Amino acid sequence: MPMRPEIYYDRSVAPDCLELFLPGGDLHELVRIARKGHLVDLQFRSYPHSTSSRATLYCGLTKFLDIDKRGEHYRLSANRTFMDRAPGIRWTEVLDLDEVLVQRSELFQYIDTQVREVAERFTREGAVQSMLCLHAGELFSVVDREAVVGFRNEPTRTEHYAKVRESLEVPLRRAIGHEPWATAIPKFGGELDILAVGHGGGLLVIEVKPGTTRKGITWAGLQAKFYAGLFRAWIDYVGDDDAKDTVDRMLRQRIEIGLADEPRRELEKPIRITPIVAIGGRPDELGLERLVIVREALSDVGDGDLEIWKVKPSVTRERIP
Repeated sequence: MPMRPEIYYDRSVAPDCLELFLPGGDLHELVRIARKGHLVDLQFRSYPHSTSSRATLYCGLTKFLDIDKRGEHYRLSANRTFMDRAPGIRWTEVLDLDEVLVQRSELFQYIDTQVREVAERFTREGAVQSMLCLHAGELFSVVDREAVVGFRNEPTRTEHYAKVRESLEVPLRRAIGHEPWATAIPKFGGELDILAVGHGGGLLVIEVKPGTTRKGITWAGLQAKFYAGLFRAWIDYVGDDDAKDTVDRMLRQRIEIGLADEPRRELEKPIRITPIVAIGGRPDELGLERLVIVREALSDVGDGDLEIWKVKPSVTRERIP
């Protein structure tokens, strides 16, 4: 098994996995479900230190089907709650392709049922994510959602996280630490909502928030800048050429399977990163006011100026000055 690099990011899948999802492929119906289903999205996953490839089906923020492929073997899985609702499916067993395909009808029925039953609280932020992933082709080309920069081990991850956090928190505390609402600066996990390529060939790091969450909106700019810092660390580690190849390959795979039909965009070198906060619906006024203050406090830190978008149901954007 290949050794893990210090920093890695590449979600593109192997050709023999990709061909299953191409038009006419045995699992292309999952792409069709993602295209036509409300809030449904399909994403690929792979890791440089592993030979496995994975396709994940989401509804909003809820992940309800993983198909793992390792060599000629497959494994179907989901959260235990969802697996218990479809006991006829051969969950977690090691299967060959024919054994997967013979279950397609039951799998598709399971998917349809779960999409209809996903609770509203799991779709508020996820609804905006799914809209942007599937219907915002005029604005940008989506590369990945729930995008995670990987690290060789926990000490390496901790070191890089701390370095990025310090670069942001020091100027932030200096600028707004006296504000009562800014005394406790939150820390964030590693999952970026959306990674995309914009019109000008820049890399867009997009953090999505529903308009109703005051605290989430307040700190979303810091969160987007944090993820931008992690992706900058990855780009600096692998170099612009390899980073561009990875992002372009991931985007090309989404287009090839029919998940995206927008005009093809490619990452331009040198790679420019733009952190973005995308707010779905009418934003909480106080949260938005504080977000703008955070943006100003971080204006000279890291990559690019933070952009704030208000996302409308028609998947247009209104940039907030």
